[in-house]
Order: sequence, then structure tokens, then C-alpha cells
Amino acid sequence: MWFILPCKAAGTERVNFFMREVYGNDALVPSETGCVMATALQDFVRAYMFEAHTAYGLGLSHFPLHPKLHALHHIAHEIFREAEISDYVLNPGVFACPMDEDFIGRTATISRCISPRIISKRTLERYLCHIQLAWARS
Repeated sequence: MWFILPCKAAGTERVNFFMREVYGNDALVPSETGCVMATALQDFVRAYMFEAHTAYGLGLSHFPLHPKLHALHHIAHEIFREAEISDYVLNPGVFACPMDEDFIGRTATISRCISPRIISKRTLERYLCHIQLAWARS
């Protein structure tokens, strides 16, 4: 199991680099920088896939393949495509919608009272419960 750690750490390091670049750059990023970002994202996806394969081989299911992982692959591919045809690429951060923009006001209060691991799911569930109570009262 010790042999998995270097790849896991490298994948985490690469996705952290990607996210720092996303939030540290403007809406349009020079193509060279975009390619470095996309390479880091691809490295993360490869590391995650390696971890998933290795864990599965050991009989573990610690690395589920969520659809978001597939989306990350497409983001990297799109950055490379844009870099081929232009001097600038669109920063994927322009499409980001941080959680505080998703849920504001009363729902934000609900979301702060639960585990960060399942915050989106629990916030929606609690929001739906509040909606149901509001409809039942009227």
C-alpha cells in the first residue's frame, strides 16, 4: 500500500496547482499558461485513475469514478484545443459558481451546520424539507 502514496501526493499536488492557476489568472489566459494548467489537470486525472485501478486490484473501493472526473478530462482537452487555435484560452474559472453563490440567505445557514463532505446533498435535502413545511402550512 505504501507504493500508492507518491502517486496520490503527486495527483493532489497537480490539482492544487491547477486550482491556484484558475483562481490566480484572468478570464483569458495565455495559451502557454493554459497548456501548463491543462497538463496539470491531466496529470491529476491519470493519478486518480491509477489510484482507482490499484485500489480496485486490492479489493478496495476508495476511488469512485464520478462524472466530474470525466468533466475534468474534457476541460483539459478544451484548453488544449483552444491553445492550438488562439494565443489565449478561456479560463475554466469563468464558469465556476462557488457554493456561497448557489445558496444564499437562509439556505446558507443550513449548509454551515453539516459536514463539508456532503454539504451540497444535505443542503438540498434540508432546503426541500423547508419548502415542504412551508407548502404544508399554507
